[in-house]
Amino acid sequence: RLLRNAIALAEYRNFARAAQELCISQPTLTRSIQLLEARLGCRLFDRKSRTVLPTPVGEEMLKQARLVVASSLALEEGIRQYQDLEEG
Repeated sequence: RLLRNAIALAEYRNFARAAQELCISQPTLTRSIQLLEARLGCRLFDRKSRTVLPTPVGEEMLKQARLVVASSLALEEGIRQYQDLEEG
């Protein structure tokens, strides 16, 4: 979830718009980004007055996060297909 939140924030470049797209509150999104930054030990986003931009290390994290999220979705889909075969 933390990675998906970071990807949405990078895409929308705004906490309010990203939170709305994720169907969570803005404070929840802010806390999740802060938690991810604390876990990784670095700042991932520069907070400007009207926009949010990934830092260089944030860009690298986002590349990896997109791969992880895509793999996770592929795994879930593969399991669903397998279950459908077993049931059918």
